[in-house]
Amino acid sequence: MKQKHIKTKFQIEEFAEFFLAGEFAIIYHQLSEEFQLEVPFTDFLHMSEEFNQGVEKYSLETLLSISSSVQQYIWIDSKERKGISLFVEENGTIVGLELQLIEQQANICKTSRTYRMPINQEWFVLWGGTNALLNYHYLIISQRYAYDLVIHRDESTYKEYGDELEDYYAFNQKVVAPAEGKVVAVVDGLKDNPIGDVDTEHPAGNYVIIDHGNSEYSLLAHFKQGSILVKEGDLVYEGKWIGSCGNSGNSTEPHIHFQVMNGHNLFTSESLQIQFKNGMEPIRGDYVIPTFS
Repeated sequence: MKQKHIKTKFQIEEFAEFFLAGEFAIIYHQLSEEFQLEVPFTDFLHMSEEFNQGVEKYSLETLLSISSSVQQYIWIDSKERKGISLFVEENGTIVGLELQLIEQQANICKTSRTYRMPINQEWFVLWGGTNALLNYHYLIISQRYAYDLVIHRDESTYKEYGDELEDYYAFNQKVVAPAEGKVVAVVDGLKDNPIGDVDTEHPAGNYVIIDHGNSEYSLLAHFKQGSILVKEGDLVYEGKWIGSCGNSGNSTEPHIHFQVMNGHNLFTSESLQIQFKNGMEPIRGDYVIPTFS
């Protein structure tokens, strides 16, 4: 049943307060007509009431621009067991809403050494964090704590229309070693996907794996074809230029995939939570800059 006579409108920053207070009719009124057609108010009411059980507080975890007209807000409850994601248009209309139980990792394995991001300028965390709302890799054990990095300017990752690889700010930008180590694997012959295509047969595309000792291996993926400057057996220092960002493999736009794992096999190893040099814990929506030793 649609609510037709409610006139109150709230600021999106107040969503968590309204949601926890049970103001579901007011929230429902601000959902898009398409959303309301798919989810009747009675269903929205029941699932919202059930989701709130046991929650004391929601905190805004991140806010990022999805496009020039849509922003995503993510709230996490104080026990880090439940999360809410909203997609909101400029006029305050909620066009997407997701209520999600957050998987709790019993024993989080962190790296024993510290790393830097594999960049030499400011980049943007497109995906990264310790739950599936912030990081779509999270449900895959081998990629759980991986990061996808892009360059974000004026609420976009590209100029012009974004039809060509060269339109993307990240394309052909330097990728550097996140720590010293020995190169143990290199793939460099795969073509960069035109925008709109992906190569699912070679998920990592062109990539480099570096052995940092103590069973810690970094994976840097989606390099530009022919851009990798190291070979197997090379010793690299932290910050060494090892290649350029491309769009090879299972990649929809030029970006860097960066993770640290407990083995050299990118499919069977387990992802480790990265400890960074400056103590930062970047998540989806954060801008990150190089950290130098």
